[in-house]
Amino acid sequence: MPAKRLTPKAAALAWWKERVDQQRYVVLSAESRSAATRRFLRANGLVLEVARGRVWILTEPDQSDPRGIFLRNYWAVIAQVMASYPPSQVAGATAVGLHLGELTP
Repeated sequence: MPAKRLTPKAAALAWWKERVDQQRYVVLSAESRSAATRRFLRANGLVLEVARGRVWILTEPDQSDPRGIFLRNYWAVIAQVMASYPPSQVAGATAVGLHLGELTP
C-alpha cells in the first residue's frame, strides 16, 4: 500500500512542529520547499516574516506582539542572514554599535 500523502495543512503543521520540537524558532524561509506549506504557515500566523521574507520566526497563531517577538529573536535573525555570507560576522564592539544604530553593516 503506497504511503499516504499529507494534506497541505498536515504537512505545514508537521514542518512547524518538527522545528519547534528542535527549539529552532528562527529559520530560513527557504527551508520550506512547498508553496502550499508556506501559504498555510503565513495565512495562519505560524510564522513572522522578517529580513524581507528570507527569515521566519516561528510563532503561535495568537501572537499579539510581533515587534517584541522580533526583538527577542533579533540576534538569531542576524545569524541566519549572515550565514549566507561566509566568512562575514558581526561580533564584539561592531555588534554593539550596529545594535545601537551607530553603525551600518
